[in-house]
Amino acid sequence: MPVSFNCSAILLTQSEFVDALFARLQKSRNLRGLVIMEITEENRVANIKVVAEICQMLGRYGLTVSIDDYGTGHSNLDRIAEIPFAELKLDKEIFWAFCNDRVPITVLGSIIDFCHMRGAKTVVEGIETSLHLEKARLLGADQGQGFYWGRAMPPQYLVKHWRGF
Repeated sequence: MPVSFNCSAILLTQSEFVDALFARLQKSRNLRGLVIMEITEENRVANIKVVAEICQMLGRYGLTVSIDDYGTGHSNLDRIAEIPFAELKLDKEIFWAFCNDRVPITVLGSIIDFCHMRGAKTVVEGIETSLHLEKARLLGADQGQGFYWGRAMPPQYLVKHWRGF
């Protein structure tokens, strides 16, 4: 089962963390394609090129790069265009603004088109109602995430819950 972890873009510029991450990936070759690093941007990173280079190297070790909470913080298309990501997660706030007619479809549609042209998939966060699901499909998103399908739960309950479908 794939596992995801959050990592700030700033942390990716710290050699101690990056060295430890590379060492772990080298030891665990059986994890190729099963580890997803979701890059968050709470603070602006001065050197996005360094982050992009690190992401490219991590990708060679089988780690999947995801841009988390896109539409908040310092994220914009110019900055993420340099990062080799396989997935972009649209933040629920920008998605809900679209659902409430505060953001035009062309804005989010352009972001999704940009990702698809790069071969990346898109995930819409914050799907909590059938209307949200319908709007995410209208945008052309590849996946959805949210309480519409269920709340966070411990793994033992998750497996039990899946069996109930």
